[in-house]
Amino acid sequence: MRGPGHCCVCGQPVFRLGWHCDLWGDGKPNRNATWHAACVVAWQLWMAPSDQLRILKLRQKRRCATSGRRLLKTAEVDHRVPLFAVWSEHRSRPWPDLLAFWGAPNLQVINKAAHLEKCAEEAAERAKFRVAALALRENDVEAL
Repeated sequence: MRGPGHCCVCGQPVFRLGWHCDLWGDGKPNRNATWHAACVVAWQLWMAPSDQLRILKLRQKRRCATSGRRLLKTAEVDHRVPLFAVWSEHRSRPWPDLLAFWGAPNLQVINKAAHLEKCAEEAAERAKFRVAALALRENDVEAL
């Protein structure tokens, strides 16, 4: 965190009324602010995406995003692009672009069974990356 006048979420200066940009042109961040108005909303969504369950279900017409079947009462909110993949595959993107992966465009509702299956596939994928990274390190050490 960069301190007062900068957002504790994205690190950018906070201007009047919690804006990301300086609409007044004075170039002075609001020294009393530590959040952008938009980052507050994003933070609330990230911390409790299940609060958005009803809206997400309506957006998907009460169908599971992966199986296409009717959503059950045990349906869960999930990220379409897993957050571990965001950090490994999209890390070079600018911060505002990365924020979209935590928000509604990347959220979906899926049935619990489909979610468990998806999580297992993601865990296997991460394990494969770890094994490959270890093999690369071992080859680098042997080359020395």
